[in-house]
Amino acid sequence: MTKSRGFWSVVLVIILVTAFGLVIFQWDAVVEWFDRNGVVLRQALVTGILIGAVYGLVAMGLTLIFGVLDIINFAHGALLTVAMYLAFVLYDRFGIGPYVAILITAPALFFLGALIHRSLIHPARNSPAHNQLLLTLGLALFIENLLLVTFTANPRAIRLPYERDAFTFGPLVLDFPLRIA
Repeated sequence: MTKSRGFWSVVLVIILVTAFGLVIFQWDAVVEWFDRNGVVLRQALVTGILIGAVYGLVAMGLTLIFGVLDIINFAHGALLTVAMYLAFVLYDRFGIGPYVAILITAPALFFLGALIHRSLIHPARNSPAHNQLLLTLGLALFIENLLLVTFTANPRAIRLPYERDAFTFGPLVLDFPLRIA
C-alpha cells in the first residue's frame, strides 16, 4: 500500500512539474491559446459542473436508499428511465410539457416504487446482500428490456420552443434545461 501510494505521488509530481514547465516556457503560446479558446473552456467547465450536479442528485438518491433502507438497488437507473419515458409519452400523446409532467411522473413513480418495494424487495430484506443485489439487478434488466421492446432502440427527444433559451452571464451561456436541473 505504501509503495503504491509513493509511486502515484511521484507520478503526480512529474505531471505537475511538466505542466508547470510547459506553462512557464511556453507562456506566450498559452496566453494566445487561452485568448482563442478561453470562452469554450469556461463554457465547458460550467456545463460540466451543471451536468455533474445532476449526476450528484442521482448519486444522492442511491446513497439515501442504501444508507437509510440498507437496500442495494441496481434498478434505480431503470426506474429513472421509466420516469423519462413517461414524461416523453405525456408530451408526445397529450402535449404536456416535461416540467409540468413532473407533477404526474413523480407520484406515479412513487407508487410504482412502493409496489416494487412491497412485492419484491421487502420479502428479500433479511436475506443476504447478494440476493438483494441479484434481485434488483434482475429487476433492472427486466425494466430495461421491457422499455426496449415497448419503445424500440431508436433515440427519442422532446423538442421544446424554450429549450435553447439561454441566460448569458458574462462570457458564459447557461442553457435553460441545465439551469432547471
